Amino acid sequence: MDVMQGQGFLLTDWYQIRLNTVEAVKHYEALSFDCKAALQLLWAKEILGAGRVVIADRLHAHILCMLMRVPHILLENSIGKLGAFAKSWTADSELVRWAQTPQQALAIAQEWAVTLHQETIGSMIPVIQEVIQKRLTYLSADRLQTLVEA
Repeated sequence: MDVMQGQGFLLTDWYQIRLNTVEAVKHYEALSFDCKAALQLLWAKEILGAGRVVIADRLHAHILCMLMRVPHILLENSIGKLGAFAKSWTADSELVRWAQTPQQALAIAQEWAVTLHQETIGSMIPVIQEVIQKRLTYLSADRLQTLVEA
């Protein structure tokens, strides 16, 4: 996936996550199955929640993105499991788009990230206007005069 390096994207893979000390590995190995599963879920949530848009070719990444409401682009994997699942269960979701190649996925992700950013800013405008209005109300002429005299 060299196509995505250096273009404002975090390129990572679940299998690249490694414990970096022998002591950390020993602590991890001593954990119960449930603790390991919870830790792996936290790692996955951290990775998938790191950006505005995710590009994935893994079924579990798709499922977690759906549960977390993270927009994502899917690339079919070699066995077709991802496509079969997604087309059966999540085909109508506004959170999913499809790409045929990593280059196409990158182009879709870049465009979608900009659109999502604009929508986020647009949704914040009423909140900002309300805050400004409250501040202006708070600093009425009488209140301003009181502050000046103090």
